Amino acid sequence: MTTTLLQSITQQLTPEMVRHVSLFLGETQAQTQQAIDGAMPTLLAGLIHLSSLPHGPTRLLDVITHDNYGRLLNNLSGLCDEGNTTHNVITAGQDILRVVFAEKLDTVCELIVAASGVSRLSASSLLSLTAPVVVGVLGRVRAMQGLNAARLTTVLLGQQEAIAKLAPAGLAEVLGVSTLTTLGSELTDTNTARLPGPVRRIATDPVKDKSPLKRWLRFICGVGAVGLLCFLWGRGSAVTPLLPVKPGPAAAPSVAAVTLPDGAVLALPEGSFTYNVARFLGDRADTTVPKAFVCDHLKFDFGTTRLTAESVRTVTDLSAILQAYPTADVRLDGYTEGVGNMEDNQRASVGRAVALKELLIRSGIAATRITTAGYGRETPVAAKDTEDGRIRRLELVVVKK
Repeated sequence: MTTTLLQSITQQLTPEMVRHVSLFLGETQAQTQQAIDGAMPTLLAGLIHLSSLPHGPTRLLDVITHDNYGRLLNNLSGLCDEGNTTHNVITAGQDILRVVFAEKLDTVCELIVAASGVSRLSASSLLSLTAPVVVGVLGRVRAMQGLNAARLTTVLLGQQEAIAKLAPAGLAEVLGVSTLTTLGSELTDTNTARLPGPVRRIATDPVKDKSPLKRWLRFICGVGAVGLLCFLWGRGSAVTPLLPVKPGPAAAPSVAAVTLPDGAVLALPEGSFTYNVARFLGDRADTTVPKAFVCDHLKFDFGTTRLTAESVRTVTDLSAILQAYPTADVRLDGYTEGVGNMEDNQRASVGRAVALKELLIRSGIAATRITTAGYGRETPVAAKDTEDGRIRRLELVVVKK
């Protein structure tokens, strides 16, 4: 596994791509390749270090799932073109670097400069270029193997030996460890959500209580309990029943790795909106159109057309699905609460549908493929005086496959 992951990352950037990137940056191909070779283990080391911080594995998972970097891997050949692919990939990587290295980023760039001889600006650009590639490969591995945050961290920990051999000198000191082979040694059960490992159970014999006083106290308490039960029994149905125990939260749905026609692999919760849309568009035998899907995990801040932060992932996945099925046309139907002013609700329902359309267009979906409609508080999912009746929602209707 150690060499396989790094090889998978390395194979994404072919020598021809590196040559074009070197021309783009004004560096020699040899120096550019050397900088990229140092950037890859540096980024893996940074991700391991991130996972060792408080709530680290969860933050690591957020970095990998924040955007569909796996889809970006399918378009890396554009690095050889004269278009904006190189610039777009570099821009995408800057957010990753800020999360992974934070205030250490400038020092990390200097290590790449010292190891390869490229300029400071080129080192920053090459780190930014490499970041989405590394994260994209990790995202694919996670999706294909169904890894949670803890197991993904375990996969990264298996890269320590290769990282120590290939990373630029001085990286261990920057990350605050004695050697790179000790990366992640700070991980505990708390911040890894219980990393898998052997569990040792110790069997103990019960301790016998030999105190006569305690034995008499137990006897007296037992007699008292029996007397209380008899008293309550004599009063008939006056016994107050125990309150029912509320069930705990339902188990999270299992995540399925869904492979799209363009090769992108998405990790989608089974039964979710995006999962159902992808399954429907991929089923050639099902020609039922129009077909509507309620957009779950797609919420707006109250009274606005602004999507909540947790809705970004849904939009990203939906965009990837629509890009993979270019012949599909959809309509976005907006609904608002079953309460409030009718005209305001109507405007908000249209605005939310349009807001989602604009996000999809910005991600590369042709505007001609998307229409919108707003129905305000018409056709609520339940009576307006119930909680469900006050839910604002969007529906995606596939009008053409």
